[in-house]
Amino acid sequence: MVSAAWFGLWAPAGTPGWVINKLNQAVQTAVANPEVKDKLAKMGAEPMTMGPGEFRHFVASETETSQGFVRALGIPRVPYQPPAR
Repeated sequence: MVSAAWFGLWAPAGTPGWVINKLNQAVQTAVANPEVKDKLAKMGAEPMTMGPGEFRHFVASETETSQGFVRALGIPRVPYQPPAR
């Protein structure tokens, strides 16, 4: 199994496309900034930007891959239990 940490932005269902596109453009602009690139590189991060559709497919692929490992290893499903307060 090969795994890497990755981060993304999500918006609530029903968010207008123009808002999603504006957020995507802002992130791409920020990640292209040399100062931001340098800071990310110093943290060992390799920025990778995608459009909303590409990201949707990426998340689906990552989810399927992870589920395949879980099935192959016979790990049982456990319902999420929020921590007690």
